[in-house]
Amino acid sequence: MEYNIHKYTSSALPQTHPDKIGAVGRIFGMNPASMRKCRVLELGCGDGNNLIPMAQGNPESEFMGIDLSEMAVSRGRAMLDKLKLNNLTLAVGDILEFDTGQGPFDYIILHGIYSWVPDVVKERILEICNECLTPQGIAYISYNTYPGFHSREVVRNLMAFHVKGFDDPEMKIAQAKSFLSVMSQGSVSKQSPYSKVLAEELEYIQQLKPEQQDNYIYFDYLSSINDAFYFEEF
Repeated sequence: MEYNIHKYTSSALPQTHPDKIGAVGRIFGMNPASMRKCRVLELGCGDGNNLIPMAQGNPESEFMGIDLSEMAVSRGRAMLDKLKLNNLTLAVGDILEFDTGQGPFDYIILHGIYSWVPDVVKERILEICNECLTPQGIAYISYNTYPGFHSREVVRNLMAFHVKGFDDPEMKIAQAKSFLSVMSQGSVSKQSPYSKVLAEELEYIQQLKPEQQDNYIYFDYLSSINDAFYFEEF
């Protein structure tokens, strides 16, 4: 499994915070649970860095995160021990085997998961949301979206083709970085849309911290699955 081969570091994602999700729900006429006292599930939580700040700030709420990576969950549990948080549970688990009896939840969060899993897992994700959300519950699901993703897909296909002869993750990442840099520099004098796409992707990657760069390239560009959808398809 890729997430047990190469370390994936997660971070807090403000856009997934139930306060923000709940505010959107209220705009559309819903009455979601208060962040002060609710139940939150994150599928594919990594090491829990997104849930930990929520749990710290809302001690009367209950948080649960599951992830397939034992490596990530182990790091997260070590942080929980240091912080002595008792309202957040992190568990190693497969989304396909998730027990919906652990619900209901007021908020379900999935960031960076839906586009990267097989169709059977996508279906299970939606089943879990359907079965586990409270009547006024809200699910946050991010995914790669067309038509915007078409330009990024060009870069992904180029990178994947270039590194297909390499097995070592670190070598794949290094080769992908080098390839994009060479391609971008080689077309810098051209003013075509294609050249601009390469230049913009290189600029985006370069502004990330080194570890974030590696994560982004390995898990986004070089992942064996990276599906995109039109909004109406989702």
